[in-house]
Amino acid sequence: MARIETEAPVVRLDAYRPPAWLVDRVELTFRLAPAATRVAARLAFRPNPARAADGPHDLVLDGGGLALVSARIDGAEVAANALAIDDECLTVPADLVPQSGFTWEAE
Repeated sequence: MARIETEAPVVRLDAYRPPAWLVDRVELTFRLAPAATRVAARLAFRPNPARAADGPHDLVLDGGGLALVSARIDGAEVAANALAIDDECLTVPADLVPQSGFTWEAE
Protein backbone atom coordinates (compact mmCIF):
# COMPACT_ATOMS: atom_id res chain seq x y z
CA MET A 1 0.00 0.00 0.00
CA ALA A 2 1.43 3.34 -1.05
CA ARG A 3 1.47 6.13 1.49
CA ILE A 4 0.00 9.39 0.33
CA GLU A 5 1.36 12.47 2.02
CA THR A 6 -0.44 15.74 1.84
CA GLU A 7 0.74 19.04 3.15
CA ALA A 8 -1.64 21.06 5.30
CA PRO A 9 -2.32 24.56 4.02
CA VAL A 10 -0.46 27.34 5.77
CA VAL A 11 -2.73 29.78 7.59
CA ARG A 12 -1.11 33.04 8.56
CA LEU A 13 -2.22 34.88 11.67
CA ASP A 14 -2.53 38.16 9.75
CA ALA A 15 -5.10 36.47 7.45
CA TYR A 16 -7.36 35.54 10.39
CA ARG A 17 -10.70 37.32 10.72
CA PRO A 18 -13.31 36.62 13.38
CA PRO A 19 -16.49 35.01 12.05
CA ALA A 20 -19.22 37.38 10.87
CA TRP A 21 -21.90 35.41 12.69
CA LEU A 22 -22.09 33.81 16.14
CA VAL A 23 -24.33 30.81 16.81
CA ASP A 24 -26.49 30.92 19.93
CA ARG A 25 -28.43 27.69 19.45
CA VAL A 26 -28.24 24.54 17.32
CA GLU A 27 -31.03 21.98 16.97
CA LEU A 28 -30.44 18.95 14.74
CA THR A 29 -32.86 16.15 13.87
CA PHE A 30 -31.45 13.09 12.10
CA ARG A 31 -33.59 10.74 10.01
CA LEU A 32 -31.44 7.67 9.39
CA ALA A 33 -32.12 5.42 6.42
CA PRO A 34 -29.98 2.85 4.57
CA ALA A 35 -29.95 4.85 1.32
CA ALA A 36 -29.61 8.36 2.73
CA THR A 37 -29.66 10.28 5.98
CA ARG A 38 -31.69 13.48 6.25
CA VAL A 39 -30.74 16.17 8.70
CA ALA A 40 -33.07 19.00 9.68
CA ALA A 41 -31.11 21.89 11.19
CA ARG A 42 -32.32 24.95 13.08
CA LEU A 43 -29.66 27.49 14.07
CA ALA A 44 -30.00 30.85 15.78
CA PHE A 45 -27.43 33.36 14.48
CA ARG A 46 -26.52 36.84 15.69
CA PRO A 47 -23.97 39.26 14.28
CA ASN A 48 -20.50 39.19 15.77
CA PRO A 49 -19.83 42.62 17.35
CA ALA A 50 -16.15 42.23 16.39
CA ARG A 51 -17.20 42.46 12.71
CA ALA A 52 -19.96 45.08 13.01
CA ALA A 53 -17.91 47.81 11.32
CA ASP A 54 -17.33 45.61 8.24
CA GLY A 55 -20.87 46.15 6.92
CA PRO A 56 -23.43 43.53 5.86
CA HIS A 57 -22.23 39.92 5.76
CA ASP A 58 -23.17 36.86 3.78
CA LEU A 59 -23.94 33.71 5.74
CA VAL A 60 -21.46 31.02 4.66
CA LEU A 61 -22.06 27.46 5.84
CA ASP A 62 -19.40 24.80 5.27
CA GLY A 63 -20.40 21.27 4.32
CA GLY A 64 -19.15 19.15 1.45
CA GLY A 65 -21.18 16.48 -0.31
CA LEU A 66 -24.57 17.67 0.93
CA ALA A 67 -27.80 18.23 -1.00
CA LEU A 68 -30.11 21.04 0.09
CA VAL A 69 -33.78 20.04 0.30
CA SER A 70 -35.22 23.24 1.78
CA ALA A 71 -34.13 26.47 3.49
CA ARG A 72 -35.92 29.08 5.59
CA ILE A 73 -34.93 32.31 7.32
CA ASP A 74 -37.18 33.24 10.25
CA GLY A 75 -39.75 30.83 8.85
CA ALA A 76 -39.82 32.32 5.32
CA GLU A 77 -38.86 29.98 2.47
CA VAL A 78 -35.59 30.83 0.69
CA ALA A 79 -35.47 29.84 -2.98
CA ALA A 80 -32.56 27.55 -3.84
CA ASN A 81 -31.69 29.74 -6.85
CA ALA A 82 -31.11 32.66 -4.44
CA LEU A 83 -28.26 30.73 -2.79
CA ALA A 84 -24.75 30.03 -3.99
CA ILE A 85 -23.99 26.33 -3.54
CA ASP A 86 -20.75 24.59 -4.46
CA ASP A 87 -18.94 21.40 -3.44
CA GLU A 88 -17.73 22.87 -0.15
CA CYS A 89 -20.25 25.43 1.09
CA LEU A 90 -23.59 27.18 0.86
CA THR A 91 -23.69 30.99 0.80
CA VAL A 92 -26.72 33.11 1.60
CA PRO A 93 -26.21 36.63 0.19
CA ALA A 94 -26.14 39.47 2.72
CA ASP A 95 -29.25 41.07 1.20
CA LEU A 96 -31.30 37.99 2.23
CA VAL A 97 -29.85 37.80 5.75
CA PRO A 98 -31.34 39.97 8.53
CA GLN A 99 -28.23 41.71 9.84
CA SER A 100 -29.70 41.94 13.36
CA GLY A 101 -29.89 38.17 13.86
CA PHE A 102 -32.14 35.38 12.59
CA THR A 103 -33.05 31.72 12.69
CA TRP A 104 -31.83 29.56 9.80
CA GLU A 105 -33.62 26.29 9.08
CA ALA A 106 -32.52 23.79 6.45
CA GLU A 107 -32.89 20.17 5.49
